[in-house]
Amino acid sequence: MHVVDASNPRRDEQIAQVDAVLDDIGAGDIPQILVYNKIDRVDAPAHLDRDANGRATAVWISAQQRTGLELLTAAVAERLSRFARRARLRVPASAGALRSRLYAAHAVRAESAAEDGSLELAVELPDLELLVLARTAGVQILEVQAAEMPCTPGSAYLQSSGIPRAIKSR
Repeated sequence: MHVVDASNPRRDEQIAQVDAVLDDIGAGDIPQILVYNKIDRVDAPAHLDRDANGRATAVWISAQQRTGLELLTAAVAERLSRFARRARLRVPASAGALRSRLYAAHAVRAESAAEDGSLELAVELPDLELLVLARTAGVQILEVQAAEMPCTPGSAYLQSSGIPRAIKSR
């Protein structure tokens, strides 16, 4: 999260300065959500900004008045849930509704027909959704790859998850 004073007339300049520092330390590609605080001083409503892909990019809040905090919570939860694993699934040809739902969620990366008429789908989904699919009748999880995380394991100041033991012992 990048917290910004919404009432500061130089806020855009300050955002650019922080982004430049992040670039300098190699963290410019780390996803961030802009949090515009102090909206009560500029008479702006609490709201959530999204990019063209529907991703939460900025949240406008007032911490002092406690407005917009639910939007901030939702934006963070949404962003964290987007860290997904790639998996290969086999679904029966009769699972059209499931296939449609996966396509609508932009989760399908590739599709091929198996010899028995079933479909093999390469998907990218959060763990929770993969667990739901694993419990769905007729769905087989053929392969699961590691999740893509926004932080590199060797950079402690950017660490977002526990470091595996193999890395700790280096």
